[in-house]
Formats: sequence, C-alpha cells, structure tokens
Amino acid sequence: MLKIIHNLKQSSYEFTSDVGTFNNRFVLRYANATLGTTNPDAKTGLTSLISNKKIIIHAANKILSVLVYDITGKLIKEYLPKMAVDFFEDEFPFSEGIYLAKIKLEDNSVVSEKLMNTRK
Repeated sequence: MLKIIHNLKQSSYEFTSDVGTFNNRFVLRYANATLGTTNPDAKTGLTSLISNKKIIIHAANKILSVLVYDITGKLIKEYLPKMAVDFFEDEFPFSEGIYLAKIKLEDNSVVSEKLMNTRK
C-alpha cells in the first residue's frame, strides 16, 4: 500500500494497521541476487522414467551406474552398464510405486531422480 521496499536482512520491519484482513499488503521480493539454485536436469541433460516394465535413462554425459531405492530408502537394484553409455535401458520388474534413482555420470556427478512405476 505504501510502496516501500525494505530489506529484512538489514533490520526488522514494523507497521501499524487497521483491524481486518488485507491479503495484498506484502510482497516477498528477491531483488539483488539469485537464490543460488540450479535446474539439475538442464545442467546434466538427464531424463529418466519407468515405462512398460523398463527403466530408461538418457543423459548428456555417459552413465556409469544407477542405484535404485524404494521409498523407504532400501537399495533394491544396482545397474552397472558394461560400458559407459549415454542411453540406458533395462528391465524393471518391481511393483507399482515411487522409486529414487542415484545416477552416477562420467564426470563424477551424481543426479538423484524420483521415478514413478505405474501399470499401463
């Protein structure tokens, strides 16, 4: 309402108000710097999915290993391609549910992906 920009890192902000609900009083604004987050998919060029009882992964870098965990964190399958490849496909005979994959790439980066296995 007053069009004041206040940096909360420098000091707290105090105000007085009439009684009532004002849903548009404040706007949280990041003006000076980025938050420091990156999009891992854009960085690695990685896509992954489970389809037709197969796990499929495509990456811009070579894939060295894939560790698949169930939602409780239990390791259920370790895939080790015989040679580093940028496209990986293998059988996924596990039940419906959410799985987590840790994919190690040739540049030693590790990408975590959430995968959903559904019946089709």
